[in-house]
Amino acid sequence: MIGSIGLTSTAASAYCVVSGRVDSTALALWTANWLFAAEQIEFVQLRIQGARMSDARARFQRAKPYLVAVSAIVVALVLPSIGGLIPGVAILAIAPAILRSGVWFCSQVKPINVHRLGWSELANAAVSALFLVVIFRLG
Repeated sequence: MIGSIGLTSTAASAYCVVSGRVDSTALALWTANWLFAAEQIEFVQLRIQGARMSDARARFQRAKPYLVAVSAIVVALVLPSIGGLIPGVAILAIAPAILRSGVWFCSQVKPINVHRLGWSELANAAVSALFLVVIFRLG
């Protein structure tokens, strides 16, 4: 998680280079980007640890920490939007991640394909990043 803080600073860095400013928008982009990375890390851990779970009940039992983390991330996006610090629709940027995890919870148990998981998480990150760019650009 600590490494992801440094890696996700590229969102704020890109904003600063393009806008020529270091301001609250740069911090908001960094924070949002880190929250999405944290969610992805938690989801991948859940998938790896849940790969051998044979039923939905066991999945949900193992997923409690993940669900708490996602809830905290949603709150961490909603509160600044209520305060006007970030655009109100910024919560939509996490929608692909929530949809992806919901599909996994409802799907049949299959062996984990780590290579495919990596590519799907890359696609999920790209979609979330695109949402963030559009949201902050229009907001």
